[in-house]
Amino acid sequence: MSRASWTGKLAAWANGKISDADLGKLAQNAAQRVEAQFYTAMAKKAAGDAGADERLRAVSKSPVIDLLEVHLAREMLAPELRIELPRNASLP
Repeated sequence: MSRASWTGKLAAWANGKISDADLGKLAQNAAQRVEAQFYTAMAKKAAGDAGADERLRAVSKSPVIDLLEVHLAREMLAPELRIELPRNASLP
């Protein structure tokens, strides 16, 4: 994997060789910027940063809707759905 490629830059960031801010600066288009926002937000969430959900919310509102990261952000922020089965119903 070439370090010049976007995936190479993501890998360098994941290995601590590029800062969050630098990863954002290296993104060359809207899709890459959204990916950078998503992965840095997830790293912050994993570290317990209370502001991470706000960053994920920004990703979830991205107009680049075909990205997996946008869908993941939306799923992570969606309210928990609880459905109760009728008493006489059973699941196989």
